[in-house]
Amino acid sequence: MKRILIGVTYYRPNISGVSEYAKILAEEFSKNNNIEIITARFKKELLKKEKIGEIKIERVDGWQINKGFFMWRYPILSFKAVKRNEIINCHLPSMEAFWLALWSRFLGKKLIITHHCEFAFGGTLSNKLIAIFSFPSHFLTYFWADKIVAYTEDYAKNSLFLKMFLKKVIYILPPIKIEKETRKKKLELKNHEKVVGFVGRIAWEKGLTYLIQAMKNVNAKLILAGPYKNVVGDKKII
Repeated sequence: MKRILIGVTYYRPNISGVSEYAKILAEEFSKNNNIEIITARFKKELLKKEKIGEIKIERVDGWQINKGFFMWRYPILSFKAVKRNEIINCHLPSMEAFWLALWSRFLGKKLIITHHCEFAFGGTLSNKLIAIFSFPSHFLTYFWADKIVAYTEDYAKNSLFLKMFLKKVIYILPPIKIEKETRKKKLELKNHEKVVGFVGRIAWEKGLTYLIQAMKNVNAKLILAGPYKNVVGDKKII
């Protein structure tokens, strides 16, 4: 039985692709391992320490900056968390992942990065600044990693960071868990009508403007499904 630490900026009750990925991973690993989560305490009503099922959660106080979270006690708390675990799994992009990588290197722990995406150099000024200032710390995080998990080979070869570390990359599609209570909704479509579907957070950095422009050249209906209100750090949709 291994002791595994999962570092992710936002965890439940936040709902996002990264949060859900980390949650499913943690729940499955907890069946045969000791799992600990270190994450941001993004709402004051959330407990600093909590145990849900077999998963221990430690939430660190801080300030929200755009989609990121600045946690002044993270360097100390993350050191203690890395020290008491054997395998460290960071979910990137994440400003604080640098500390998990640094302590993993210093303490000789195995570091595995799960790459979801990377900070874009486009968009708002704050996003551009975050991308610029985070580049050195993210580079070191990838450099120190033992293994990097990416979704697909095509994505990795076109990624700013992953293409520099392809020898470390392994390809694993995201875990999907369909709950029994999931409701099914039938779409009313005309005979032989084609549909292009998008499932995910409806926000500007998802590139939906390109998809909408492309739909002008496609004889099909576009259907979007996903959250668009109260999205952490995102006021602009598309």
